[in-house]
Amino acid sequence: PIAVIPNFVNPEKYKRTGRGKEKIICHISNFRPLKRVADVVQIFGMIVKERDCRLYLVGEGPTKHPAQKLVEKLGLEEKVYFRGNVGDVSRILGKSNLFLLPSQQESFGLAALEAMSSEVPVVATRVGGLPEVIRHGKDGYLAKVGDLDTMAEYCLKILTNESLAKKMGREARMRVLEKFTTEKVVPRYVSLYQRTLVS
Repeated sequence: PIAVIPNFVNPEKYKRTGRGKEKIICHISNFRPLKRVADVVQIFGMIVKERDCRLYLVGEGPTKHPAQKLVEKLGLEEKVYFRGNVGDVSRILGKSNLFLLPSQQESFGLAALEAMSSEVPVVATRVGGLPEVIRHGKDGYLAKVGDLDTMAEYCLKILTNESLAKKMGREARMRVLEKFTTEKVVPRYVSLYQRTLVS
């Protein structure tokens, strides 16, 4: 039999911290083509026309330079921050208002779980394990790959409605606490190993 066991996070590490008046959108990845970082930049370009905010891009990889060029082309240099590799992303997530993940492919989306544990609503694509993590309309939003207009619309919904953002953030953390903590997931691995050894 095939067993599907999800990723897990430590909810004590990933918590909401102080958020200022300024809205922060965050994207964390390895900047590979499948992560579609150019989509992140283009979606942000649409959002910033309607709502003043900043974009933090965390990570390193082959699509970083093209993303920097696109930021310049769209005139977003003063709003977009390339943070490089960050040892502890919990600080950035803790003060973010929204996590954007428009990937073409995801196995499970650990970064999405870390954001949700930090009470950050996630706008992502309906790929891989993401629909098992994010409940559309409850703790985040899911869209088709490449549907930038819809993703920008979902982001603006969250960024312009404080009560919705807080409610989604609380729901996101509850989701993690219910299903994706070390205590909830590790025993499933142990059980699987024991069954495998016995058989």
